[in-house]
Amino acid sequence: MSDRRKVWDNLVTQKRADQLGDMVELWKHNQEAIEAFGRFILQIFGGNLPQLPGS
Repeated sequence: MSDRRKVWDNLVTQKRADQLGDMVELWKHNQEAIEAFGRFILQIFGGNLPQLPGS
């Protein structure tokens, strides 16, 4: 049973690692568009964001 659990845990861990890798690739390939969207949102709201703690 413990061997099955180890294999299952490894598969789950690998799946999560693959998902994280996909998100990183998405960010790399779309970074400019994501940042432009962020600037657009700031323009809509006038750039008035609350002060973040510690900044």
